[in-house]
Amino acid sequence: MNKILAGLLITGAAVAVGVVAAKVIKSKNSAPDYDDDDMFDYPDPYDTDEDVNFALSDELDEADADKAAEEAETAEEAVEKAEEEISEDKE
Repeated sequence: MNKILAGLLITGAAVAVGVVAAKVIKSKNSAPDYDDDDMFDYPDPYDTDEDVNFALSDELDEADADKAAEEAETAEEAVEKAEEEISEDKE
């Protein structure tokens, strides 16, 4: 029985020394052995060197301006009508 316990003790000590040695070796060589930058270095189809002009035009099309004016008038009329109905309901 003593030989079995001695064998387990020696095996446990060897495993502990191996674990400590592995951590020491790993800490000295902390840089990875591979370069993943090359793996993901593919051309981006959306990355172009073209000059993109984002200048916005201040000019409105006359039809759009007329339509916006009509919608504003319609909204004003709806507000006035709602105010009249509210004031009639209060009386």
